[in-house]
Amino acid sequence: MTKEKMLTLIDWENVMKAPRYSGGHSEIMNSIFGKNAEVIAYHQDDDYQGELIYAYYFPDGTIAFISDYFGSCSGCDSWDDASNEDAMNMITSLVSSSRLCKTFTDAISFCETGCKEAEQFSHGRAEYLKDKLIECKQNKLNLIKEL
Repeated sequence: MTKEKMLTLIDWENVMKAPRYSGGHSEIMNSIFGKNAEVIAYHQDDDYQGELIYAYYFPDGTIAFISDYFGSCSGCDSWDDASNEDAMNMITSLVSSSRLCKTFTDAISFCETGCKEAEQFSHGRAEYLKDKLIECKQNKLNLIKEL
C-alpha cells in the first residue's frame, strides 16, 4: 500500500456527510476510508482540546496511523464549520502525512520505538495503541484459526 493508493480509497461521500464541529473528530476519522479499511485502534485525548490518533487496517495487511488535533472553538479547531473544499484539503493532508506499516509486527514496533523517534505522538498514546494492536492481531489470528 502506498499513500497514493490510500488517497484513492478515501470515501469522500461519507467524509462530506460527517459533522464538522470543534471538540473532537471521531465521526470524520471513522468516515475517511468507509468500507475500504477497518478502524482497529484509536486514542482521543479526553479534554476540550488535544490529539486523536487512529489506526486503520487495510485488506492487504497495511496498517496506517493518522493523527489530528482538535480544539474547543472555531478559533482553535479548523474543522469547525469547514467548507467542503477545506474538508477535502484537510483529509488529503491527513492521509498524505500518515505513517504506514506493512504488518502488525511493524505497527507494534513503531508504537514501541519509532513513534518516539519520529515524535509522532506521546509515549502514553503509543502504549495504549500498542496494546490495542496486540489485541487486534490476536483476534485476527484466532479468526484465521477458526476458518
